[in-house]
Amino acid sequence: MESYTYITSESISADVLRQKYLENRLSMRDIAKEFMCSKTQVRNLLLKHEIPLREPSKYHKDHSRSFGKRQVNGEAVDHKKELRIIETIKGMREEGMTARAIARTLDTMKIPTKKQGKGWHHHMVITILKREGFYETKCKPGRKK
Repeated sequence: MESYTYITSESISADVLRQKYLENRLSMRDIAKEFMCSKTQVRNLLLKHEIPLREPSKYHKDHSRSFGKRQVNGEAVDHKKELRIIETIKGMREEGMTARAIARTLDTMKIPTKKQGKGWHHHMVITILKREGFYETKCKPGRKK
């Protein structure tokens, strides 16, 4: 049976942390894996040792990568094939299909995802439908939206 040594806050020196995070450009997650501690613990140590945090990734906030858009000369323009897929998704929703059923249908139809991924996920379908104004969240009584 394997034994693990867990790192405490005092186990990672400021110099080692600075080297790994700033010079080697390792992520907090990678450092946490290396020292077998949590990412939160690494973040707290960076702050404690006054090591400046890098900007978070902007990839997920890049709306030009939204389904239905593509980059042309640095500008987001409509992607005609994806816009047709969006219309298909909206049509399926109007017929009463759930997001999971729509995702399964898109997979069955072999319709590619934005990044030519393994398959459609119902959260992506929901994101598209929300953006198009075709999806409302139904909250259970007593829960906030």
